[in-house]
Amino acid sequence: MLDSNSKAVKMHGKSVLGESQNLVTGLEGFVQTSNQHSKRIRQEVEQWQSREQEQLSKQSATAQEQVTKITSSLQVIRRQETISDDSVKAFEQAVKDAVARIENGYKDWAEKLKASCQKICSQAEASSASSSAAVCFQSISFGRHN
Repeated sequence: MLDSNSKAVKMHGKSVLGESQNLVTGLEGFVQTSNQHSKRIRQEVEQWQSREQEQLSKQSATAQEQVTKITSSLQVIRRQETISDDSVKAFEQAVKDAVARIENGYKDWAEKLKASCQKICSQAEASSASSSAAVCFQSISFGRHN
């Protein structure tokens, strides 16, 4: 009886070992594919972030160009003395305040964009890792029930 049990264990042990190796190979492929997808998502987010920052820089340059034109116009007005000096100073201060708000708004937006992109990448990576762990756990659990 012990001899037949020993033969059964050897026979089924080889089968279990083969299936386990197949499972490990399949899981390695899954993890590799998952990592590639995570890497691709991160690269796409970084490219999108770069494009958005480039657009932000262009918009900021346009705003700065407009401020320069306004300042030049104020200088022309001042030279022509068609308005009072106090009015020009008040207008210049309003322009400076507007520029400061725009620059701060762009800066805040860029920081929020970066944080958002990083959060999305982290969530994608965590989701991928969680999925990998779940597949491994299910595979291990499945193997115990068979």
